[in-house]
Amino acid sequence: MSGDLIVWNCFNLKDVTGINDVHDHGSAGGIFGYVGPASGDYKTNVLKVENSYNIGSVTAGGNAGGIGGVARYQSVEFTYCYNISNSLDSNIDNGGILAHIGEEFIEVQHNISNCYNIDTSLFGTDETKKSTVSNTGLINTDGTFPNGTPYTDLLTALNAWVDANKATYPELKNWVMGSNGYPTFAE
Repeated sequence: MSGDLIVWNCFNLKDVTGINDVHDHGSAGGIFGYVGPASGDYKTNVLKVENSYNIGSVTAGGNAGGIGGVARYQSVEFTYCYNISNSLDSNIDNGGILAHIGEEFIEVQHNISNCYNIDTSLFGTDETKKSTVSNTGLINTDGTFPNGTPYTDLLTALNAWVDANKATYPELKNWVMGSNGYPTFAE
């Protein structure tokens, strides 16, 4: 693959189960389970996951992430994503946004901005060590952020990003409040 790969307007509403590999390390995520080369060579391109969400449970023998399972030898950017599944189950790491960053390489950098996760950790164990995190946090199951602010602020923030990027990406969809109380894509 040459150049960056952009995934936007993606959502998962169903439960996801990762199939284990021979080492019992299968990984799964609401949007992607594993990204990175098999050979171990660091890749300079970036996987960008934008304007996406997960509400289904994620189960894996290795790593389970609400948005992504594992990013190995690969930089990833998450922008305006959220996970409201509080059912992440694995044998290694769980994370609402990203469960596990593979081997440590100084060249690999993850940027997470304006992403939200419900009630549990944003990342697997010590996964912020290679990540730049901004305007990202937890949301509560009662329809508020931890400081008590209602989700309508999240909806405004999600749509502000879409509006700012629609000229470049006309396929981006705006967000509306879903019948379940969480933002979803407008039809």
